Amino acid sequence: MLSRKSLAWAAVICLSLGLTGIKQAGADELDDQLAAAQEQANQIAAARAELESNLAGTTEKLQAAVLELNAIEARLPVAEVELARSQAATQAAVAESENLAAQLTKAQEEYQAVTTQLGENQINQKATRQQIAARVRNTAKGQSISTLGIVSGAQNPIEFKDNLAVATTLNRTQARQLAQLQDAETAGLAAQAQLTKVTELITGLKVKADAALITAQESQQQSAARRDEIADLRARQSKAKADIEAQRDIELLEIENAKADQLAIAELIKSLAATQQERARRIEIERRREAKERAALTGEILEFDVLLPQGPPATTFLHWPTTEPVITSTYGERQHPTLGISRLHAGTDFRAFCGTPIYAAQSGIVVSSSWFGTAGNMVVIDHGDDGTGNYLMSRYLHLSKLSVSADQWVSQGQLIGYSGATGGISTGCHLHFETYVNGQVADPMTLLS
Repeated sequence: MLSRKSLAWAAVICLSLGLTGIKQAGADELDDQLAAAQEQANQIAAARAELESNLAGTTEKLQAAVLELNAIEARLPVAEVELARSQAATQAAVAESENLAAQLTKAQEEYQAVTTQLGENQINQKATRQQIAARVRNTAKGQSISTLGIVSGAQNPIEFKDNLAVATTLNRTQARQLAQLQDAETAGLAAQAQLTKVTELITGLKVKADAALITAQESQQQSAARRDEIADLRARQSKAKADIEAQRDIELLEIENAKADQLAIAELIKSLAATQQERARRIEIERRREAKERAALTGEILEFDVLLPQGPPATTFLHWPTTEPVITSTYGERQHPTLGISRLHAGTDFRAFCGTPIYAAQSGIVVSSSWFGTAGNMVVIDHGDDGTGNYLMSRYLHLSKLSVSADQWVSQGQLIGYSGATGGISTGCHLHFETYVNGQVADPMTLLS
């Protein structure tokens, strides 16, 4: 049975959860709300990759805040519905506990009444048996008046009449006592059966009451956990929004700086393209030298006398600038996730932990190896003709250390520097790799082998 302490605890649940006056949706409605919230969370998760891509080129703090806010907005609606469900479950469990408590009280009252009745029956049976036993003893002593004794023992008609009346009364009393004993025994058996039934009912109700109490406790704990989680999510949400707002001016300034640098690098590439013919012969001579060195090692027979005709085959012209290339952001237009500004991500970002060796994607002449605004430490290599009549250059940004200098010849795969996070917006160590075809920026992935 539920103790007074258990019933008091059930009442405390209602007060601690503040359920009074809270409008709870039905179970089916809550299931629908949870399904909708989870679907929304799935959609947010599916769009996260695009969000991360749009964050390329933004500060690490902004990236962290936006991704944090994204995760919170996916989880918060689900947590709120889960809280409503756990509160509804607590209400149901408390109501069940109260109902079982009422049933237990009624069953215990019935148990007490049956026990009392059974005791009274036992007392009546004992008294009746004692009376009947007394008559048996009296009969054994000859105190019973038989019909023969009435006739033979009477001295006169009046005495006979009196003896007969006494005998009749005694027989009636005996019959009544026997009937009373039988009724008492029958009632006792019925009471005993009822007592067994009520005892079994109480045992079952106790089991159900304990289970309902455990369910209520678990629901209360779930509600408390969801309330704590929601409070934490909302606090983090406010902080993320504040961090995003605090980065607004920084982002606007950096975007303007990046635009200015993009124009500057375009002018640099244009000027380099204008003097490309001056480097073309040197590039071809260097390629011929490299080809002869390879031939000496491999036994390859070269079929040219003066210059290499068109350089390396176009299909394998550029090679990966890192030994284990992992692309973290591709080339293309980006929509700034907080400012709503469209901007071009003019290259491909490779994951390159701080200090990772960076290699020349193809042989060529280093035309720039220096600091360049938001690009940080930068290397630009002129590769000349790609074998199809197109003039290619490659650019490597944010290096922590430079290993080549301007006007230096580098071979494909030669170390040119180490990855870093220099220049402009800090987005962590990585390599930003750009390519230019005939002086125009191009998607590196269309040129890499």
